[in-house]
Amino acid sequence: MQHITGNWNQSSYVLAGAGTGKTSYLLNTASSAPPNTSLLFLAFNRRVAQDIHRRWNSPTSGLGSSLMPHMEVKTIHGLAYQSLSLSQKSRVVPNWSPGLLEEVNGLKSWRKKNRDRAKKLQAIRWAEAALRFGASPHTLPDPNLWLVPSPALDYLLANRAAIESLCQELLLNLSHPNMPLCHDAYLYIWLKQQPKLTYDALFVDEMQDLQPQISLWLLNQTMPMHWVGDPAQHIYAWRFAQTPPPPPHFELIHLDQSHRLSMQPTELANKVLLWLQPYGLYLDAIKPQGPPNKELVPAIHLFRTNLGMLHRLLELMDARHCPSIGMEGQSGDKLWRQEIQLLKDLIALRNGKKRGFKNAWLNEVTDWKALETLAKTSSDHTLAQCMRLVKGYGKALPGLLQRLKKRTLPEAYRYKADWLGATVHSVKGLEYKKVSLASDFPLLSDVQKTLHFSEEKSLQWQLAREEAHIWYVAFTRAAAEVSGAGLRAFEKDWLGCLETKLTASSADPT
Repeated sequence: MQHITGNWNQSSYVLAGAGTGKTSYLLNTASSAPPNTSLLFLAFNRRVAQDIHRRWNSPTSGLGSSLMPHMEVKTIHGLAYQSLSLSQKSRVVPNWSPGLLEEVNGLKSWRKKNRDRAKKLQAIRWAEAALRFGASPHTLPDPNLWLVPSPALDYLLANRAAIESLCQELLLNLSHPNMPLCHDAYLYIWLKQQPKLTYDALFVDEMQDLQPQISLWLLNQTMPMHWVGDPAQHIYAWRFAQTPPPPPHFELIHLDQSHRLSMQPTELANKVLLWLQPYGLYLDAIKPQGPPNKELVPAIHLFRTNLGMLHRLLELMDARHCPSIGMEGQSGDKLWRQEIQLLKDLIALRNGKKRGFKNAWLNEVTDWKALETLAKTSSDHTLAQCMRLVKGYGKALPGLLQRLKKRTLPEAYRYKADWLGATVHSVKGLEYKKVSLASDFPLLSDVQKTLHFSEEKSLQWQLAREEAHIWYVAFTRAAAEVSGAGLRAFEKDWLGCLETKLTASSADPT
């Protein structure tokens, strides 16, 4: 492992591959500060923050002694929430839904019965995107950039004026005492105040996942700060996250020796890095130093999408191979809420129901045959896969879903399950001995085609490139071994991509 320690009083910008000691660099640098200093560590999510707090205060780590500086560990949202007044805290709700907005007494227009529920939901999604992107009520995001399935996007565009009006009203009334606050809204209100931090030094992990307005706010602070991240693990462009460029006064440091990856996962990760080079991502290849001797979760099944995981589990339930199921990140009933609701709506449509679907755009479809025609011309892969499930399992599907729910263990007992699964997004920052990849990952050759036909640096281009980043994150979750149908597809596709690249090179006279 690279035991590199920075100067706590000199700002640094660290580009580091998977397993190269990003967090250790931050903690080692923080531990070099004098005992009377006050430090802040900004973690990516609550789970990571808890782990950092445990490591810093562990008596066996040597970090948490009385001679160490005081360090608070927060997420950026936790920091904003801590700064809210009591009156604002009472407005924060975990799931900001149209039902909650209907109960707001101070905003009568939100309670009107003729305001369509689906339009309210789209307005909320649009407003949250505006908040993440640092927009104002007068500069809303372009709906064509919305990452929504084609039928739903058509519905959004057809009702654009109404949704835009609701979105502007929502943003303008964020400070209203009766308006509930969503996950990003209270952060937006807090950042607008340009708060000044009073710590002696700041440590930021996973900087590639920062939203632009957060990066700019951090750069306006006056204390020394240390930013660490891996651009190849940037998989949140759909939340408008961007890897910030290195500020000129920061010391630039590269970490490339992975202390937890063995040879096979390292070679796979480096293949992805090599493939990404023509698309503007230049990182040092990772050098494996071997996984450390510590207990790891033995194995996990990784999927690209929640629906891909749901499909596989339905196959297990249907075959009467019903293991106890553990979910990394969240419980199954929350994980597939949208997918299961769509499946229920599709079952009802196939049985002849015409109106009253929770997915409002289905109310515009006349019957199942019309939906099949729509699915053929749509790029909505979720819709197509849900329709295949409804057709394939028929009347047995509700029973299979019920059986699946009974076999899923609470999150606290997930590691005691016979079968542990997750999507790549939910295991970011975690490590397992072995990883089995499902077959629902898009191939690099298909990503290449999308990149070729997309405007460079556009949102669509960035999202396509991130599909390769997702392969990288998946490979680097394994300390010892990667396997599964997804890996076999990747290896076969990689040879084809390499052959195409060599052919193109030989045809180029330069």
